[in-house]
Amino acid sequence: MGQQIVYCNTCGIQILASDFEKGKAVTVLRKNYCKNCMAVAIEKSKPAKSAQAQDSETPRVKRTDGPPIPTSRRKLRETGRVPRATTVRVVAPRQSRTLLIIVGGVILAVAITLLLLLAFGGRSTR
Repeated sequence: MGQQIVYCNTCGIQILASDFEKGKAVTVLRKNYCKNCMAVAIEKSKPAKSAQAQDSETPRVKRTDGPPIPTSRRKLRETGRVPRATTVRVVAPRQSRTLLIIVGGVILAVAITLLLLLAFGGRSTR
């Protein structure tokens, strides 16, 4: 079987499966990099600041109005103050088919009359 053809995301050089096995190429964030470009890719994938450094620089503001802000991921998905939407099914009133039946009957009568005239209404011979 053939091997998947992969190219470096930065320079475009073809990367073989053996390069990944030997550590000469890496995949970072679903992008492939050769041995020349992997150092730059790894540096770019690292966060700029650690979480502790960001927390120490961020001023803490205490909220005094409204309900408390949820802190866990589970609570963030809940709507809390927003009521659930209810679905309302709107049914259109049923239209009468009487008009359709009358128009169809008239068209049928005209068609039958035309057929009879064509069949028996030929020229009279004198």
